[in-house]
Amino acid sequence: MAEGVWEQLVETYLAIDRGCFLNPQYIVEGPEKWRAEPDFLAVNFPDNEVWMVEVTKAPYGLKGKISEFEKDYIPKIREQLIRHRVIRDIDADPKWTFGFWIFTIEKEKSWVEGALSAACIATSRVTALEEIAFPKWEMRYR
Repeated sequence: MAEGVWEQLVETYLAIDRGCFLNPQYIVEGPEKWRAEPDFLAVNFPDNEVWMVEVTKAPYGLKGKISEFEKDYIPKIREQLIRHRVIRDIDADPKWTFGFWIFTIEKEKSWVEGALSAACIATSRVTALEEIAFPKWEMRYR
């Protein structure tokens, strides 16, 4: 249940930006019965960004997703969003970027950053759960 509380907190944090649309427990499906269910898919329309979002206190369990993100997740998410007409065909509109955003506890943040870097993920973010639980009030949103 504690993980659910953190997911609710992340959902609230991401939803503050009115340009960001969220789909919790987004199901990504591919050929040959390939299936994944990230905690959120966040589509930021003003910035043309798509984020696969994971929330965890134990990020070591994300090793597979991190290593497969560029090769497996991005193409399948892109294809699914085009098929569902959320974004236009990438050939006609190449400005969309796809990234992996991980929310974890502060003491695991550096490990996650290292894992994302080692996997050569082009676009990524790591945010400490403590940072969003106790935000700085001067943060600005759309």
